Amino acid sequence: MRNRRSKKFIDRKVQGQLILGVAVHWLLFFVMVLCAVPMWQIIRVSGFTKPFPAVFAETWQQMVPVLVFLAAILPIFIWEMVKFSNRFTGPIYRLHKTIRSIRAGEKFEPIHFRKDDFWHELADDFNAMMEQVGKKESASLVPKEGVEQPQEEEKPIGVG
Repeated sequence: MRNRRSKKFIDRKVQGQLILGVAVHWLLFFVMVLCAVPMWQIIRVSGFTKPFPAVFAETWQQMVPVLVFLAAILPIFIWEMVKFSNRFTGPIYRLHKTIRSIRAGEKFEPIHFRKDDFWHELADDFNAMMEQVGKKESASLVPKEGVEQPQEEEKPIGVG
């Protein structure tokens, strides 16, 4: 069974910029089609024998299905971009969440990204780094030979 993220839109800033980029590129493509097809009809098909307004009107009538199709695929492009970007925003979100929990004093649990996510090496490197840090912290808690350790005062039970 695949482990899927329930939330697709994770990082508003990054994924928002990607969506904006797709929408702007789609809009530019849409405008180019709107300009290019009538020009093509005027130059190649009519051979300048028909008046411009008549060719333009015919072209618009023929283009309606194309325009509807182009308008219909924009949400598909955006959804696919959100799903794709989830494969790199999800791991960064997970890493950021883990860093915050460690900083808050919680116990480190190794991180693992989903199978289809990007940057598995980042998780492996982060886990190895945290393991190394843990070893160094443990080593610093072990008394060193020949170094006198300060003794705690023993207090009688019940005395604060």
